[in-house]
Amino acid sequence: TLDWGQYNRWYPIGGHVQSFPTPWSNDSHVNATALIASLEAANWIDMATRVVMLEFALVNTHKNDYCVASMMIEFPVVGGTVQSFDFHIGRFIHYLDGEVDMVLEIVLSICFFMYMLGELESLSLLGTCK
Repeated sequence: TLDWGQYNRWYPIGGHVQSFPTPWSNDSHVNATALIASLEAANWIDMATRVVMLEFALVNTHKNDYCVASMMIEFPVVGGTVQSFDFHIGRFIHYLDGEVDMVLEIVLSICFFMYMLGELESLSLLGTCK
């Protein structure tokens, strides 16, 4: 898969990946701060860096929602930066608020399968052309 940028058309998957500690541990803030300091001391972003991507997901189980965030900073060869971001928000269970959508989707699926069965039957009656 490829990640699309605004400045460059695409970036192949690869390069260096750094995962941060999960927020569930008690000292995750301290560990993340120390990790960022060590990356900065090692010149993790240098003149050869073309893009830095930050991707994370947020989940709200009480509202049945989730959000996947992708943020990108591109470093063109000519200098400067180009920032872009993308957020996808969705629900885990679509039919939590009411059953009307679910019933309509089931009826539509039944109609689709009945139509497909009719088409398959007519194809089997016609046979193959020689």
